[in-house]
Amino acid sequence: MKCELTDLHFPIVACYPRDDIFCQPTSSALWQDLYKSATFKKTASKIEIQDSLKQLHIGLRMANIMFKRLSEFDNNSKIKSVVHVAKDLVYYGVQQSKAETQTLANLLKPTMEEAFKTWNLTEHPILSKFLLLVTPVVGFDELIYVPRLFPQLTKEKILEEYQDGSLNKLSPLSDAELAVPQAEAERYNHLEELFRQSETKVPIRILAHEHLTLKKEKPSLVRSTINRIVDANPWSENKPGIEGAIVVHIHGGGFVAMSSATHRVYTNRWVKDLKAIHFSIDYRLAPKNMYPDALDDVWQAYLWILNYAETVLGIKKQKIIITGDSAGGNLAVALMLRLAKAGLPIPHGCLLMYPCLAVDGLSSSPSYLSSIEDPMLPTSLLKMVAKAYVGEEFDCKKDPFISPIAASDDLLQKMPPIRIVVGTEDPLYDDNWKFVYKLKKLKKDIKMTVHEHIPHAFLCYPELKNFGTFIEESCELIRELASLEPKESN
Repeated sequence: MKCELTDLHFPIVACYPRDDIFCQPTSSALWQDLYKSATFKKTASKIEIQDSLKQLHIGLRMANIMFKRLSEFDNNSKIKSVVHVAKDLVYYGVQQSKAETQTLANLLKPTMEEAFKTWNLTEHPILSKFLLLVTPVVGFDELIYVPRLFPQLTKEKILEEYQDGSLNKLSPLSDAELAVPQAEAERYNHLEELFRQSETKVPIRILAHEHLTLKKEKPSLVRSTINRIVDANPWSENKPGIEGAIVVHIHGGGFVAMSSATHRVYTNRWVKDLKAIHFSIDYRLAPKNMYPDALDDVWQAYLWILNYAETVLGIKKQKIIITGDSAGGNLAVALMLRLAKAGLPIPHGCLLMYPCLAVDGLSSSPSYLSSIEDPMLPTSLLKMVAKAYVGEEFDCKKDPFISPIAASDDLLQKMPPIRIVVGTEDPLYDDNWKFVYKLKKLKKDIKMTVHEHIPHAFLCYPELKNFGTFIEESCELIRELASLEPKESN
């Protein structure tokens, strides 16, 4: 089975570009210069890391086996399927070596339904309640629903950019293109309207470290009590907050799973540590909603926050720090590239946690080869995610809003200070080096923290050895970005 997965990489290795940075020895001047932008850390040994994640891996195997078994039965065989699942769980529960082999076999040619159900396990009502038990409680946690008031990023629009050659170029939007019709602005410029759920709106989770009182029954154009998060108490504890800044967060999940709710396992910790308002965006998921739907959602949500957070919610923002993990990191960079292309204000800074910066489904840099055995991001799943998210009309390798490492120098030149945190056991690790390389050539403010032996998505695993260290580190990076003085993009 491993040989079959390895064979998938061979055609790509044969034509791997010789000018790629991974064709250069680590002793070369190129890599020695790259290393100057990185800080390497070791929080625990490889065995300690693996031991701390052992129960998680067992749970993932058992879930995979369960969903595979359930897929073999139709709706008329529910009792029979439950019996077989129970037998499997008992058998493989005490035979973990066989469970690992069976899981690898299942992942060789999985169906989308099986794979995404396993990945989206944390959204199950029972597990989501369990997650809340290990998630710190914050003072305010509520969803609002913002309208799509701004020019939409549609498939037709992007394909038009493919045709006229403007995709990877600066092309500022005019005031007329950005104008919101007065009737629409007045209709949605009310606090009450934000709590009316609709498929035409984008959900945003507001998180705050203190309780906020929102009077939903009385519409208000300007006033709300959200700004009491700053006024009610001085900053408590020993750590400073980031007064004057807000955090816009985009969750991961391979574009196909999870939500702002599942990611509270670390965003709630950020909120308590930073004492800052967080906006966590719930974008539409693939395969039901393919590219560019998710990007349009974060684009609409960000522009709403930028234009209406103060007038409708009373949040005075001087700086916006945008963050994203995995697929959310991809969308964070894609959003900034879109803002730069349109000539709109970009965030003050950006924190990327193990971001996905190339969505081509399969590559053969050293870290991608490790996906053959990776329990979190196996090769088959990487291919499947790319297929689920990107339609056949689009070019994964050339579209910078799908794969940000393909962005032109003109767009990258507009990027704000960026901080990246990634682990060496992450199949996506190498793409981060390629992104750092491109930004360093442009003399941009880019730094990367590399954790030895750490896998993908580590911020979502509170059972991970020294998990608190990663929370503290990411909060310090957000503080660092918020403290930087604004600089004009070249």
